[in-house]
Amino acid sequence: MFKNEKGMTLVELLAALALMSIIIALIGSAHIFGQKQYRNQTEEINYQEQVRYVMATITKEIRSTESDKVMITNEINKITLGTTSYKLDQPNFYKNSTVLSDKISNFIINEEDGKIEVSISSLPNRNGKIETLSTVIYLRE
Repeated sequence: MFKNEKGMTLVELLAALALMSIIIALIGSAHIFGQKQYRNQTEEINYQEQVRYVMATITKEIRSTESDKVMITNEINKITLGTTSYKLDQPNFYKNSTVLSDKISNFIINEEDGKIEVSISSLPNRNGKIETLSTVIYLRE
């Protein structure tokens, strides 16, 4: 036969291609999983940020308003602080007529014995998770 046989046989070439295909599939799968996790985490953080922003805005305003200028309307979950009002018209949460957030599903506010309890929940995200924050603010006399 031939003395100088250089190169690859068809079987060796097919085996190399099969191994390369498996490796590329594994790397692609890990990459797609990473992208999906990134999207989910980004969405979850966005919902958390929306709830925190609304809560921070309301609590700051309540703390800086005199207690006799705080008016709560429980039937429509609205709070009026001096000339500023906050209310939920699902999914939009308004400060006067400006939308603060478009991801709020629940806004509960109660006043009793000189304290105001505020609870805010987000809409469910893609995974069905709801972000909720609650706080109690004691009014100054």
